[in-house]
Amino acid sequence: MRVPGARAIQKSPRRGLRRFRGVRGIRDKIFEIGDNESMVMKKKEHLEILAEDIQSKFDLVLEGHAGINRRLDELTESVRDERQERVLFQKALSNQIREVDQRLGNQIREVDQRLGAKIESGDQRLEAKIDGVEQRLGDRISQVETNLRLEIRGIAADLAEHRADTEAHRAPYRVSEPS
Repeated sequence: MRVPGARAIQKSPRRGLRRFRGVRGIRDKIFEIGDNESMVMKKKEHLEILAEDIQSKFDLVLEGHAGINRRLDELTESVRDERQERVLFQKALSNQIREVDQRLGNQIREVDQRLGAKIESGDQRLEAKIDGVEQRLGDRISQVETNLRLEIRGIAADLAEHRADTEAHRAPYRVSEPS
C-alpha cells in the first residue's frame, strides 16, 4: 500500500516530516512505511548482492564453457590438421608408389628388350655354330663314306682275287660237310 507523499519521505525525510507534523498516527505510519521501505531497500540490496554473486558464478560458468569451447575448437582444428596431413601424406605416398611402379615397369621393359636382343643374338650365333658343325659333320661324313667306299672296293677286290685264287686251287681245299 502506497501512501501519497511516502515517496517524498524516502527522498527527503525532513520535508516529509514537516508536512505531517500535526498528525501523529499518520507520521507513525509513514515511519513504518519508511522502515518497510528501508527493509525493502535492504532486501533489494541483498537481492542485488545475490544477483551479482549469481551473475559472477554464471560468468565463471560461461568462461568455463568458453574455455572448453576454445579447447574443443583447438582440438578439432588439430584433428583437422592431422587429417589433412595424413591425406597429404597418403597422396604423396601414392604418387611415390605410382612413380616407383612406372620406373620399375620401364626397367622391366628395358631388361626384357635387352634380354630379348641377347637371346636373339645368342640364338643366331647358336644357329651359325650349329650350321658350321652340321657342315663340318656333313663334310666329315662324306669323307668317311668316300674312305669306306674305297676300303670296301679294296676289300671286294681282295676277295675277288682270293676267290679266283681259291677256285684255281680247288681240289686240295675242299670243304666237306660232316655226314
